[in-house]
Amino acid sequence: FDKDSNIVTQVTATTGSKHESSHFVDVADPHATAVTADKGYDTPENFEHLRTQNQYPAIIVKHRKWKKYGHIIARYKNKKEYQRYYRLKKFRSYIEKMFAISKQWYGLGRARYWGLHKMKIQALFTMMAINLKRIVTLDTCLQT
Repeated sequence: FDKDSNIVTQVTATTGSKHESSHFVDVADPHATAVTADKGYDTPENFEHLRTQNQYPAIIVKHRKWKKYGHIIARYKNKKEYQRYYRLKKFRSYIEKMFAISKQWYGLGRARYWGLHKMKIQALFTMMAINLKRIVTLDTCLQT
């Protein structure tokens, strides 16, 4: 998802039998300066992968019982990283809005056909339709 243009840049579908955090390396954009993700991707391995790629991790941190702020401080060592995390996590609302639109209005909430390959095709075409609509909107806004 490109923050500036609100265009979906990568689409993937996985089986329900594997946890989503195991697919993070495949999904993370290698050209992005900062990568944000939901709590399902909050693992030390994912944070380490982004830091080795010289990308800033803005993954939403899971809150652990009996640790009020300990887990966030463990992920973001100094105050500068901590403040940057809070600035970047606000962009999750744009991403979640795109998922909500695709589920509610474009039928991505339910697989139409059996099989992972067909589900990937459905997700790809759905995001292409959303992107085309967004590109037309961007083009008309720029012309005025």
